[in-house]
Amino acid sequence: MTLKNRLLITLFIVGMVPVTVISMVSVNQAKHAIEQKAFAHLQATKALKKQSVERYLGVISDQISSMSRAEGTIQALRDFTRGYSRYASDSAPAGQPSTASLENYYAQHFQPAYREATRGQDINLQRLWQPLDDNSVALQAAYLANNPHPLGEKDKLQASPSGHPYDRAHIQWHPFYQDYLKRFGYYDIFLISADGGNIVYSVFKEIDYATSLESGPYSESGLALAYRKAMELSPDSAPALIDFSAYLPSYDAPAGFLSLI
Repeated sequence: MTLKNRLLITLFIVGMVPVTVISMVSVNQAKHAIEQKAFAHLQATKALKKQSVERYLGVISDQISSMSRAEGTIQALRDFTRGYSRYASDSAPAGQPSTASLENYYAQHFQPAYREATRGQDINLQRLWQPLDDNSVALQAAYLANNPHPLGEKDKLQASPSGHPYDRAHIQWHPFYQDYLKRFGYYDIFLISADGGNIVYSVFKEIDYATSLESGPYSESGLALAYRKAMELSPDSAPALIDFSAYLPSYDAPAGFLSLI
């Protein structure tokens, strides 16, 4: 090999070393810049989503506060509570389904839907209907078992035909709460009596309807916790927020609750 060629090869090798080093440094810097940009984008997205969730919770808190303090809601709760306390004794003889009919509803309608939603999980139905008192049985029979609308559409019944004061209250107030639910995208709206924690009204009518949140089968549920939190609030407090958890009456779907006294 001539001296000229040796010099050219040497100069080429010497020149490649800084080029390689510079290239490696540039690649690392570019990688770091991309990572920083991606992280900044994630942080911005996180902040936007946080603000969006906070705004949403603020809006529904205002809605709940306004609705719960409205004179109509106060009167509706009075009407439903009075009718609830006398429903079994007043209307049971008027062709109401028997306890056996309600048990059949749980077995033939609720249980298959629960199994489908939970991929085959089974449930002890007796622990769901045995704690129910006479008023709970009578109301669930009228608005669930004897409701001609299919599961998931029980809210379409405007009232049981018995003509009981509770049914008249349902005819009066149900269209308002049904419309409110649909307009603002709630899953359900409950009216709960302070005495006994009875769910005296529900728009959607699942198996938590007409049960007690103090002694009934869902006394340890997220809804029961929302009721207890509401009972601790002062009249000018913000609504209590209960985080999402599995809710059995909705086939163990995650459910969160807002409550206000």
